[in-house]
This record gives sequence, C-alpha cells and structure tokens, in this order.
Amino acid sequence: MKAHAQQIRNPFHWKSMRKITLILAIAVGFVACRSGRNSGVKTSQKVGYTFSDYNLARKAPDHLRTPEQQTMLIQLSKTVADHMVVEQNQLVFKMSEEAFVKKGMPKELYAEIQKNMETNNKYLATMEPSEFDLDEMLKNFKASMNRLGSSAN
Repeated sequence: MKAHAQQIRNPFHWKSMRKITLILAIAVGFVACRSGRNSGVKTSQKVGYTFSDYNLARKAPDHLRTPEQQTMLIQLSKTVADHMVVEQNQLVFKMSEEAFVKKGMPKELYAEIQKNMETNNKYLATMEPSEFDLDEMLKNFKASMNRLGSSAN
C-alpha cells in the first residue's frame, strides 16, 4: 500500500517541478523580453547593449531576430542562470550590479532581474516545500540554459 501511495505522489511531485522550472524560464523570459518604462534610456557603457536593444530584440519573433540579437538574449539568459542560487529555499541572483554592467548589460535589467526573483520567491512561499525540489529544478534550468548557449554557437 505504501508503494502505491508513493506512485500516486510522484506525478504530483513532477508536475510541481515542471511548474517551477517553467516559472524560472518565464522569469528569464520576462527579463529578456519585458518592455520597461525606461525603454528609451541609454546606458553609458563602452561595450555592450542598451536597454532599448533588449526591448527591440525581445519584440522580434525568433525567426526574425538577427544573430546579434539572439546572442544578446542568450548571453542574458546564461548570465542569469549562472549566477542564480538557492538559499533557504529561495532564489537569489548573486551577481553584483557592477559585475553585471561590466559584462556589457544595462543596469536597468539588473533591477528587473531582482524584481523577478522577488516575485518568484513570493510564489514559492505559497507552496509546500515537499511539493518541489528547488535545487534540482535550478540544476535542470541551468542545464537547459547551457544547452541553449551551446546550440547557438
């Protein structure tokens, strides 16, 4: 009977993991794709992209994006994945704003990422910890971002 109960539980567990993985992917998508109120603001960087460059790239359908736009969005997604960690069952973006800007990304996106982390953590707080394994989901998310980056090369 106990084995049968575990079989019933596992599908729910995987459904929850899929939901959280989807939420992580959507969060990165929002960061890469969200149009902000400051879309016309340019950042002063010697090398890199502007906030409006990201907004323009995210509005273009995948098949119409230039290789530069695709590279820019993949770079952002991989940066977020590489610097996202789990602490006390919450997602934390560990990269400093200064390091983020040095990578050639606009500082306005850094605030967007932090806001998305906060939103995700509020959602995660509504779930029971037994419903998902956040460490495993983050590991899978990072693996998918690495595959995305390697397929673009």
